[in-house]
Amino acid sequence: DLDPSIVSKEVRSRLGAIKACYERALKRSPTLSGKVVIHWTITAAGTVSGVDVENDTMGDNEVASCIKSLIARSRFPAPSGGSVEVSFPFVFQASQ
Repeated sequence: DLDPSIVSKEVRSRLGAIKACYERALKRSPTLSGKVVIHWTITAAGTVSGVDVENDTMGDNEVASCIKSLIARSRFPAPSGGSVEVSFPFVFQASQ
């Protein structure tokens, strides 16, 4: 087990970099918006493995790949009792 609030806190600490992935794409496509759900495993050691895109309504591969690489480099507290599966939604909306 790993408290979901701890996972959220760790992900939020990387939101600036994650937003930068989206903002780079906005320069190419100013109306780009949507949701990217990333799925990953937090291993017993707190490292990340098996990062994948579970759902992508945005349809921009560069944004999804950028987020995946940021998550893959993340570290989390070691879960008790083994690895933990996580699915986390990132919702992006261009400000008008």
